[in-house]
Amino acid sequence: ITFNLALANHLYGLELWEQLLQQKPQEEPSKIFKTLKSNSCILKYLHGAGKLYEYTIRLERARSKSSAMSRRSPVVLMAILNNLGQLHSILHNTVLTKKCFQQLQSAVMCWLQMEGLQSSSNNKRSRNQELIQLFLENSMLALQMVPQITAAAA
Repeated sequence: ITFNLALANHLYGLELWEQLLQQKPQEEPSKIFKTLKSNSCILKYLHGAGKLYEYTIRLERARSKSSAMSRRSPVVLMAILNNLGQLHSILHNTVLTKKCFQQLQSAVMCWLQMEGLQSSSNNKRSRNQELIQLFLENSMLALQMVPQITAAAA
Protein backbone atom coordinates (compact mmCIF):
# COMPACT_ATOMS: atom_id res chain seq x y z
CA ILE A 1 0.00 0.00 0.00
CA THR A 2 2.77 2.48 0.89
CA PHE A 3 4.52 1.85 -2.43
CA ASN A 4 1.28 2.59 -4.29
CA LEU A 5 0.77 5.79 -2.27
CA ALA A 6 4.34 6.83 -3.02
CA LEU A 7 3.84 6.11 -6.70
CA ALA A 8 0.58 8.09 -6.80
CA ASN A 9 2.27 11.12 -5.19
CA HIS A 10 5.27 10.72 -7.49
CA LEU A 11 3.16 10.55 -10.65
CA TYR A 12 0.97 13.48 -9.64
CA GLY A 13 4.04 15.55 -8.78
CA LEU A 14 5.49 14.70 -12.20
CA GLU A 15 2.23 15.66 -13.87
CA LEU A 16 2.34 19.06 -12.15
CA TRP A 17 6.02 19.38 -13.08
CA GLU A 18 5.19 18.66 -16.75
CA GLN A 19 2.46 21.32 -16.67
CA LEU A 20 5.00 23.81 -15.30
CA LEU A 21 7.48 22.92 -18.06
CA GLN A 22 4.81 23.36 -20.74
CA GLN A 23 4.03 26.85 -19.42
CA LYS A 24 7.69 27.85 -19.81
CA PRO A 25 8.95 26.04 -22.93
CA GLN A 26 11.68 28.57 -23.80
CA GLU A 27 13.04 29.07 -20.30
CA GLU A 28 16.51 27.89 -19.31
CA PRO A 29 16.73 24.80 -17.08
CA SER A 30 18.24 26.75 -14.16
CA LYS A 31 15.29 29.19 -14.15
CA ILE A 32 12.79 26.33 -14.35
CA PHE A 33 14.54 24.66 -11.42
CA LYS A 34 14.22 27.88 -9.39
CA THR A 35 10.52 27.96 -10.27
CA LEU A 36 10.20 24.34 -9.11
CA LYS A 37 11.93 25.19 -5.82
CA SER A 38 9.38 27.95 -5.21
CA ASN A 39 6.37 25.81 -6.13
CA SER A 40 5.31 24.29 -2.82
CA CYS A 41 2.52 22.21 -4.38
CA ILE A 42 4.85 20.25 -6.66
CA LEU A 43 7.45 19.92 -3.91
CA LYS A 44 4.82 18.66 -1.47
CA TYR A 45 3.96 15.74 -3.76
CA LEU A 46 7.56 14.95 -4.73
CA HIS A 47 8.88 15.11 -1.16
CA GLY A 48 5.85 13.16 0.06
CA ALA A 49 6.59 10.46 -2.51
CA GLY A 50 10.21 10.34 -1.36
CA LYS A 51 9.22 9.89 2.28
CA LEU A 52 6.74 7.16 1.37
CA TYR A 53 9.35 5.35 -0.74
CA GLU A 54 11.80 5.49 2.16
CA TYR A 55 9.14 4.17 4.53
CA THR A 56 8.38 1.34 2.09
CA ILE A 57 12.08 0.40 2.07
CA ARG A 58 12.03 0.16 5.86
CA LEU A 59 8.88 -1.99 5.73
CA GLU A 60 10.35 -4.28 3.06
CA ARG A 61 13.56 -4.73 5.06
CA ALA A 62 11.60 -5.56 8.22
CA ARG A 63 9.41 -7.99 6.29
CA SER A 64 12.37 -9.74 4.71
CA LYS A 65 14.05 -10.13 8.13
CA SER A 66 10.95 -11.58 9.76
CA SER A 67 10.15 -14.13 7.05
CA ALA A 68 11.75 -15.88 4.15
CA MET A 69 12.48 -13.20 1.59
CA SER A 70 9.91 -13.28 -1.17
CA ARG A 71 10.77 -13.08 -4.86
CA ARG A 72 8.87 -9.79 -5.04
CA SER A 73 10.87 -7.97 -2.40
CA PRO A 74 14.11 -7.38 -4.39
CA VAL A 75 12.17 -6.08 -7.38
CA VAL A 76 10.15 -3.72 -5.17
CA LEU A 77 13.37 -2.45 -3.58
CA MET A 78 14.89 -1.84 -7.02
CA ALA A 79 11.78 -0.02 -8.20
CA ILE A 80 11.92 2.20 -5.12
CA LEU A 81 15.62 2.97 -5.58
CA ASN A 82 14.97 3.77 -9.25
CA ASN A 83 12.07 6.08 -8.40
CA LEU A 84 13.93 7.77 -5.53
CA GLY A 85 16.90 8.38 -7.82
CA GLN A 86 14.60 9.94 -10.37
CA LEU A 87 13.00 12.17 -7.72
CA HIS A 88 16.38 13.35 -6.46
CA SER A 89 17.44 14.01 -10.04
CA ILE A 90 14.42 16.28 -10.61
CA LEU A 91 15.19 18.08 -7.36
CA HIS A 92 18.85 18.47 -8.42
CA ASN A 93 20.12 16.61 -5.38
CA THR A 94 23.14 15.08 -7.09
CA VAL A 95 24.56 13.34 -4.01
CA LEU A 96 21.34 11.42 -3.32
CA THR A 97 20.73 10.83 -7.04
CA LYS A 98 24.11 9.19 -7.35
CA LYS A 99 23.66 7.23 -4.11
CA CYS A 100 20.27 5.82 -5.18
CA PHE A 101 21.45 4.75 -8.62
CA GLN A 102 24.66 3.22 -7.24
CA GLN A 103 22.60 1.26 -4.70
CA LEU A 104 20.29 0.21 -7.53
CA GLN A 105 23.23 -1.07 -9.56
CA SER A 106 24.52 -3.01 -6.54
CA ALA A 107 21.08 -4.53 -5.93
CA VAL A 108 20.81 -5.52 -9.60
CA MET A 109 24.24 -7.14 -9.59
CA CYS A 110 23.45 -9.08 -6.40
CA TRP A 111 20.13 -10.23 -7.85
CA LEU A 112 21.75 -11.30 -11.11
CA GLN A 113 24.37 -13.26 -9.22
CA MET A 114 21.74 -15.01 -7.08
CA GLU A 115 19.59 -15.75 -10.12
CA GLY A 116 22.56 -17.11 -12.02
CA LEU A 117 23.33 -19.52 -9.21
CA GLN A 118 19.70 -20.63 -8.86
CA SER A 119 18.79 -21.00 -12.51
CA SER A 120 21.98 -21.62 -14.47
CA SER A 121 20.25 -24.31 -16.53
CA ASN A 122 17.05 -22.34 -17.22
CA ASN A 123 17.27 -20.12 -20.33
CA LYS A 124 13.80 -18.57 -20.00
CA ARG A 125 13.68 -14.84 -19.36
CA SER A 126 11.24 -14.00 -16.62
CA ARG A 127 9.38 -10.73 -16.23
CA ASN A 128 11.62 -9.99 -13.25
CA GLN A 129 14.72 -10.40 -15.43
CA GLU A 130 13.31 -7.91 -17.94
CA LEU A 131 12.60 -5.41 -15.16
CA ILE A 132 16.06 -5.91 -13.69
CA GLN A 133 17.64 -5.25 -17.08
CA LEU A 134 15.65 -2.01 -17.37
CA PHE A 135 16.72 -0.94 -13.87
CA LEU A 136 20.36 -1.60 -14.74
CA GLU A 137 20.16 0.35 -18.00
CA ASN A 138 18.34 3.23 -16.31
CA SER A 139 20.84 3.44 -13.46
CA MET A 140 23.80 3.46 -15.86
CA LEU A 141 22.24 6.22 -17.93
CA ALA A 142 21.29 8.23 -14.85
CA LEU A 143 24.80 8.02 -13.40
CA GLN A 144 26.19 9.31 -16.70
CA MET A 145 23.78 12.25 -16.48
CA VAL A 146 24.67 13.29 -12.88
CA PRO A 147 27.41 15.77 -13.94
CA GLN A 148 24.94 17.39 -16.33
CA ILE A 149 22.40 17.77 -13.52
CA THR A 150 25.02 19.58 -11.42
CA ALA A 151 25.86 21.92 -14.28
CA ALA A 152 22.17 22.72 -14.88
CA ALA A 153 21.62 23.55 -11.21
CA ALA A 154 24.57 25.96 -11.05
